[in-house]
Amino acid sequence: MSAHDPTGADRERIALLGTLAAGVAHEINNPLTYVMASLDQAIEEVTALVDAVPSLRPTLATMHEARDGAERAWLVARDVRMFSRREPGAVGPVDLRRVLDATVRLARHDVSARATLVQEYAGVPPVMGSEVGLGQVFLNLVMNAAQAIPPGDPKAHRICIRGREELGRVLVEVSDTGAGIPAEIMQRIFDPFFTTKPAGLGTGLGLSITHDIVNSLGGAIHVESEVGRGTTFTVSLAALPRSSVRTSRPPGRMGRVLVVDDDPLVAEAVRQALAAENDVAVAATGTEALSMVSDHGPFDAIFCDLMMPEMDGMRFYDEVSHVAGKVTEVIAFLSGGVDDKATEVFLARTGRPVLEKPFNPEGLREYVRERVRGPAG
Repeated sequence: MSAHDPTGADRERIALLGTLAAGVAHEINNPLTYVMASLDQAIEEVTALVDAVPSLRPTLATMHEARDGAERAWLVARDVRMFSRREPGAVGPVDLRRVLDATVRLARHDVSARATLVQEYAGVPPVMGSEVGLGQVFLNLVMNAAQAIPPGDPKAHRICIRGREELGRVLVEVSDTGAGIPAEIMQRIFDPFFTTKPAGLGTGLGLSITHDIVNSLGGAIHVESEVGRGTTFTVSLAALPRSSVRTSRPPGRMGRVLVVDDDPLVAEAVRQALAAENDVAVAATGTEALSMVSDHGPFDAIFCDLMMPEMDGMRFYDEVSHVAGKVTEVIAFLSGGVDDKATEVFLARTGRPVLEKPFNPEGLREYVRERVRGPAG
């Protein structure tokens, strides 16, 4: 059997994970959406005050830790769902330095008790990939590296993240000075559910997810290890011109945005993320949103939750297409996870984007900016 050909029992476990994940992802990601959005807003406001009020610095540090913890909770939820669905998210140009910086920020606390963390990737170009998927890849690799090193003597060990460009590829190495991987299990490390950790301390999903995400992005992952000396994982991805990832300024006019979500806290989080640059209206139901489209349109962007009572996002889209067909071109869906076949078929049919909860506020803003500018902007 090949390393990635699970048994019937494994396939049943994968299917069960997918079913369970579909049921809980929406409920987990909704509260995480407004927790993370509220923390982002608070961090932004306190950061603006900290120079004038230095006593706020400890509070700001605590808020960053809370934000990191919420993001890690989201990544744990994604871990199981991404394994069952094998979807890394939207693919496009990715600022790899930003992904690696975020990885370091999330992993630093766990790493600090075991090793010195070394970062050597300042000059890497953008890559073609998924920011969310690559974030999961490198967080898995760094956390695995940390777990290969015993705690208690961090000055004696190193975990290095190195990046370089080579023949049109970007190579990122995550190396550690830990225990190493015995030759007899090297061929199994990417198998689903394979783990050498004690019961209760590992699912055996992390490296399997990592392997699948990298492959789905057209990349490759290679591992070298020596028992007693450490391990190096090397991820290879397609390099892009450095101009592929650009920073964006708000357009010259305010955008008009409609947010459709039955959870008022999520709707408010989206509104807050967009309010500085846009005129944002909120509808709690699909029926209310249909009236607003008819009475208060046009909108530059409509963000609609996929899962809502009475009229869900799919039915809202179809109703809009009957009364104002062009409006469907500005609809993007918000979702805590797409895990059923009917929704997949619908999204494939419509071609509309799905922005995953918890959302990236800057990603929402840039989505609207592009639509306000229009094709010529």
